[in-house]
Amino acid sequence: MSTPAPASTGSDRRRRAIGLVVALLAALTTGAAGDDPVVALTVRITTAGGAVVTRTTRSVVPRTAVPRVGDQVRVRFDPADPAEVLLDLRRRRPRSARCRPGARDCRRRRGRMSGSSHLVITGRAVVVGKEPDGDSVRFAPDDPALLRLLDHGDRARVSADGSVQLRFDGVDAPELHYQDAAQPLGAAARDRLLERLGFTAVEVAADGTTIAAATPEQVRIAVLARLVEINGRPVAVVLAGGAADALAPSAGRWIELTPALLASSVNAWAASTGTAYPMLYSSTDTALRDAFREAARTARAARLGVWARDSSASFSVADAAAIGPDGALVWPKLFRRAADFVRLRRPGDTLPAWLAATPLQDDDVLVGPGPGGTAAVPLHTLLEQDGERVVFSADPVDLTVVER
Repeated sequence: MSTPAPASTGSDRRRRAIGLVVALLAALTTGAAGDDPVVALTVRITTAGGAVVTRTTRSVVPRTAVPRVGDQVRVRFDPADPAEVLLDLRRRRPRSARCRPGARDCRRRRGRMSGSSHLVITGRAVVVGKEPDGDSVRFAPDDPALLRLLDHGDRARVSADGSVQLRFDGVDAPELHYQDAAQPLGAAARDRLLERLGFTAVEVAADGTTIAAATPEQVRIAVLARLVEINGRPVAVVLAGGAADALAPSAGRWIELTPALLASSVNAWAASTGTAYPMLYSSTDTALRDAFREAARTARAARLGVWARDSSASFSVADAAAIGPDGALVWPKLFRRAADFVRLRRPGDTLPAWLAATPLQDDDVLVGPGPGGTAAVPLHTLLEQDGERVVFSADPVDLTVVER
């Protein structure tokens, strides 16, 4: 979220401070229920030197990151330019959701043995009336209270029918419905995922994304999860069929995600068949990241799925069609950033410069397959643009995105 970022004349012109939101006017000028709102914020900023200044900014804010009056947010601002205010809306976890000594959720969390320990949550994958894609599906847990035991469990966005959207850990399939944009192979990835979950037939509505009917209407799955990400989705390793049935007695328990369990997961299948790209976050256990990388490299060597068409290294951003369903197929994380750029760009903008001026879009990434990669760098530093052609210097398989 930012106002236009002017060029800085030196480090002394852009300082970090902690600001307090003292007024919040949410003008929900959105065209659809799922769109992000435009929010006007008046922010009181206290500098390191003790000075207090007030700034007002108006920007699009991710719906899950809309702050409340009194929230503390991190602020970067330029004292020389009153129009320049950059807000980081990655809010702190509410005190009420933190682990309280002696509480049931605290005992459960402390029951973990390592970073590969996950909570088993059983339930149903529901698709009728929903818009699943190649790496996400609605999940109705048998015991919704288990979601609260996850790290940031307060973020979970459970709908009226008791379902929550999952984010499949370690993978990112071509987009089927990002804003109004889609990628090559997006529909194929969705169809393959639904078949892998156990749906034997699906009927897609005229809009091309909503499932009108399915056989069976729901399937049993088991989810292994540790946290809920900033958009309200549990980050999940998903098991279906017999693998899910075998985990049913462990529902509500923290267990180790062993190599054998991971290998039987839908996530590992998606990576090994090229149905999805690897999408590795810092929140994912190192051993799991290594396993997903190995699966992706094997699929790429065989030119399976997305790897037969991957154009992430060099692609055009001349217009939406250039990266649309009949255009170049690129790493979905980069596609989402490029699609937003194409939609919002102004004359003379380039994708790297636009990302640098839009902090919530400019992900921090670790480059390298090692345990920690290198030091985190902004995504825009891995991009160059000449005319309308963008060159991406990194290998998506080697990237780890810093979880927000």
